[in-house]
Amino acid sequence: MPAARALRSIPAGSFYELPFVYQNGVTEKVYKSHEELVEHINALQNEQIDEAIAAGLEYIQFDYPLYPMLISQMYLDIFKQMGASFKELMDRSIAADKKIAERLPAHVTRGIHLCRGNWRSRFMVSGSLEPVAERMFNELPYDAFFIEWEDIKREGGYEALRFVPKGKMVIMGIVNSKVPEVESADSLVRKIESAGKYLDTAQLGISPQCGFASTMHGNELSEAAQWRKLEEMVKAADKVWAGASMAA
Repeated sequence: MPAARALRSIPAGSFYELPFVYQNGVTEKVYKSHEELVEHINALQNEQIDEAIAAGLEYIQFDYPLYPMLISQMYLDIFKQMGASFKELMDRSIAADKKIAERLPAHVTRGIHLCRGNWRSRFMVSGSLEPVAERMFNELPYDAFFIEWEDIKREGGYEALRFVPKGKMVIMGIVNSKVPEVESADSLVRKIESAGKYLDTAQLGISPQCGFASTMHGNELSEAAQWRKLEEMVKAADKVWAGASMAA
């Protein structure tokens, strides 16, 4: 798809439901409430999206929704101290991400990336998707979910894929954008095959776990390693899906 027809990435609606966003020593001086702040941000963001659609937008990807933080006990404890419970934040997150996606016209493909942090090869969140997976996959009107799954010891196994309904895609972020070691195509294929035990591989895709340079600092790996990782990723994709696409 030509770059001019794609917009990525733009903050997910649920990002602004993060308790840190309001009453941080700045926002409360301008906005009377968290809700007023979110409403203003959404209006500005929707204006940008509408301009992009008018210019021919066909794909949009939202980033950094709140769900990864809602599987972290560390963050849940912090949010509890701030007066926000898991259920409240989950309800608000689902509502916010639905609202921003439901207003998009049918011809625009909608993706959402569950970032767990990607600054100088560091991560922010650990834990399985199990607590949020069923509602997230079933209630959010997104076509593709980009999930960071390069390390199942830290991020949990692929069992959460069992909640994905037909018609939705999960793009497996199993190529590590944080480390210089290059994953072989065969090792990536094995991961996709393991994920295929819980969801038809026709509903799966493959990608880097996050961007190679989410910030100006980048991550701790060379440009050459980045290219090699992408090459192995393409080889893996060919092994898993090339035959299926030819048959179709």
